[in-house]
Amino acid sequence: CMDDWPAFRDGAWAPSELEQRFRHVEFKCGQDDNGRKLRMKMKYFYDYLKTQKDDSPLYLFESSFHDAGRIHTLMDDFKVPDFFPADLFNLVGRDRKPPYRWFCIGPERSGSTVHIDPLGTAAWNSVTSGYKLW
Repeated sequence: CMDDWPAFRDGAWAPSELEQRFRHVEFKCGQDDNGRKLRMKMKYFYDYLKTQKDDSPLYLFESSFHDAGRIHTLMDDFKVPDFFPADLFNLVGRDRKPPYRWFCIGPERSGSTVHIDPLGTAAWNSVTSGYKLW
């Protein structure tokens, strides 16, 4: 279901292509103790990806597609698979709709902590490079 995505077909989400395309764009890579987003330019994160040896490495976890200018162009690179015909988050209304799209990039050993997805749902994931262990 992903073979026709530009992200795959055109190689748009290959790490080196993302680095070129979003070189000077800042993505969320964490938050400080006060809950403020920590952001990093893609060019610096790409260098970090290639050299890091951290036990618990940083990873990009961007959900602000509509707020983040150039990041919005990622929306053109994929489409929701046909077996998800409706966005059920629309049932809660626009004001209560939680973040529902995330673009994540991480090196080996990165990932999120144990969590519950918004409103107790389950997300669908697409791995474009490497692999993900659940």
